[in-house]
Amino acid sequence: MFEEMMKMVQPLVKTNDASFEFYGGRYHLTINDFEGFDDDWNEIMRDYDEEKVDILLEWLKNHASSVNMDYYELYHFNGFDVEIGFTSYDI
Repeated sequence: MFEEMMKMVQPLVKTNDASFEFYGGRYHLTINDFEGFDDDWNEIMRDYDEEKVDILLEWLKNHASSVNMDYYELYHFNGFDVEIGFTSYDI
């Protein structure tokens, strides 16, 4: 299951559309949708491959043993957990 998920995660990490780390006892996948601020402090959103992200999120939802849908989504699998967030969450 983990290897199948990683086949979808790795292309997102390679193109900097996401970061993937392990800490706090779980994997954290953060979608890079926020670029920063302009000179007037307006938010600059970053384009990313939404189709690949949607496919991954749908796969996680369909294959997880349980899902906690909160601000951050937490997907439970047999042997590992994956938390999903977006860089724009931290603004």
